[in-house]
Amino acid sequence: EPYGGEEEEEEELGVPTLQSEWVLLSCKCGVQLPTRPFEVNSPKLFSGLVFCPSKMPSIDVERLWAMALYHGGRVQTRLDRGVTHLVTMATSGAKYECAVLHSDSIKTVSPLWILEAIQQSRRVPEADYHPSLLHPSPSPS
Repeated sequence: EPYGGEEEEEEELGVPTLQSEWVLLSCKCGVQLPTRPFEVNSPKLFSGLVFCPSKMPSIDVERLWAMALYHGGRVQTRLDRGVTHLVTMATSGAKYECAVLHSDSIKTVSPLWILEAIQQSRRVPEADYHPSLLHPSPSPS
């Protein structure tokens, strides 16, 4: 019998169909990871989004990776055409400048955008979480 029909098997067996990354990442982490983030047929908050961190401490990058993955997104360190969101608290640097040039396709947000979207269970407006809002320019005297 040809492959496919995962939904039918899922219904019959009561076992969710998982992405192959679940096996790879479970092995890499040395523990069996939760299956929910890897379920093929469940809608996720960050489905289709690719995050690229910039000028963030490694512990924060690890947290970003975990939150994004859990909610259906991906994280990569290389800023390329596939990236949808640059995540940074800085308004300078090569990645930031590149994202500014490609602002039609790359949204620049602070890590707070991710936390707020998760807390509200919906994507919130990116413009409200631009890193420049964290460091407002001094007003002229």
